[in-house]
Amino acid sequence: MRVNGKPCQKVVAYLGRLDELREEGAIDALVEGLARYAFRTQVLDVAHDLFVHAAKEYGPVLVFKRLWEELGLGELLTRYVGARGYGFDVVAAIFAMVLNRLLSPVPSWGYPAGSRRWRSLLLWG
Repeated sequence: MRVNGKPCQKVVAYLGRLDELREEGAIDALVEGLARYAFRTQVLDVAHDLFVHAAKEYGPVLVFKRLWEELGLGELLTRYVGARGYGFDVVAAIFAMVLNRLLSPVPSWGYPAGSRRWRSLLLWG
């Protein structure tokens, strides 16, 4: 608010004395009441109720894919295995196996999740 072009203060609401409000716990009630009208607080309240069931990490995959391409490993392997007539994409399978070793160095043989992971990487890569 300005009076004669100069800023001045204006009391919008008188809430009481701070020490009395703290003793009564009125500050928390006031904040909770005002929070109902704050969009950001509503979003944070909803976020507390969210639960992540699964997550995929793409950062390491993208870094490895970039290295794979810059080093020309896919092209190199294609020259050696391309003419052999395999019924599947051998280069993509090698990419997925190496990536699996980088992301999860523990063997996953005989473990169904390991084979599902390879298949999803083959489809993605």
